[in-house]
Amino acid sequence: MKKIVAVYLCTYSKLAIITLFLFTVPNLTIAACTVFSTDSAPYYKYQIPPPTIPTFNPNNYTVGATIYTYSFPVAAYATNSAGTYGGTYLCSELWYVYLGGVGVQTNNIYPTSIAGLGLRLSTTQQGLWPNSSLYLSANGQRVLSDIFSTLTVQFIKTGDITSINSLTGAFASIRQNTSSGQELGRISWATPVFIKPTVPTCSVATSLLNVSMGMVSSNMFSGIGSTSRGGIPFQLQLACSGGSTGTYTNAYVTLTDNYNQGNVTNALSTLSGNGTASGVGIQILKDGTILSFGPDSSSAGNTNQWFSGSIIQGRTSFSIPLMARFVQTQNTISPGSVNARATFTMSYQ
Repeated sequence: MKKIVAVYLCTYSKLAIITLFLFTVPNLTIAACTVFSTDSAPYYKYQIPPPTIPTFNPNNYTVGATIYTYSFPVAAYATNSAGTYGGTYLCSELWYVYLGGVGVQTNNIYPTSIAGLGLRLSTTQQGLWPNSSLYLSANGQRVLSDIFSTLTVQFIKTGDITSINSLTGAFASIRQNTSSGQELGRISWATPVFIKPTVPTCSVATSLLNVSMGMVSSNMFSGIGSTSRGGIPFQLQLACSGGSTGTYTNAYVTLTDNYNQGNVTNALSTLSGNGTASGVGIQILKDGTILSFGPDSSSAGNTNQWFSGSIIQGRTSFSIPLMARFVQTQNTISPGSVNARATFTMSYQ
């Protein structure tokens, strides 16, 4: 118990009267919120059905304009059977934040993994996110979904949108005390949200290329890292179509070593053919720059992914000129025949 003395001072006919009151109040207990869940996740989970966003011409929207608005009752999509949290008397401050962005929010708009597209989130109780509020609970324990009813997600144009793509996974979080505190609730898309701007689309025109490297003398090489003179040119060819007037898409490429898919160096592995050749690999160059190899993936930002150019609406074909040459990879070169194989994966962003 804590004793508090209250002093009240008043005046009456020039006579000061001081009255002292002595009383006590109980110590208040502020308890941290604890998550109680029946599954392995340490937070309450919500799986939200994605909206069906119609195709749209990105040029019809200015930066900052809302492309689509989607509202849903969060509590209806809880996947935990007993996801509650509580405290003894007063639960901690709750923070409502966005997950999965690639940068910080500006004017309550969070960037996403899709270039030119942001999200703005708001709830009926808390307003625009990020936000925070105190959560009072009379019995100290309550279902987390009680704290808000409707979550609204606005899809906002933040720049040029140049590819058909999708958003997946978690996108919102409820946290304790701070925006980076213990996670109490996580809101995720149950399946991908497809973003379908009317931009050009492309496909590979030639899926198989055979590049003959010709005859090369081992005398051309002077040590590890030395290369054969010149190089053999070849091209990747794309066939493109569609798109609204004035739109474009950006084409990115990842080269993958077919014989060693974990190879992230700039030398393509070789396998012996009819001979016993060893000590050499093959380099692939674009505009004089040596390219490195990466995983077979079209994900934006894939290891050693590189930009090949912008494809504007109305263009029906697109060529990517490359060059191949030998490079010495070991101290000793054994002559013979060599074979190498690389695959390429396109990513439109």
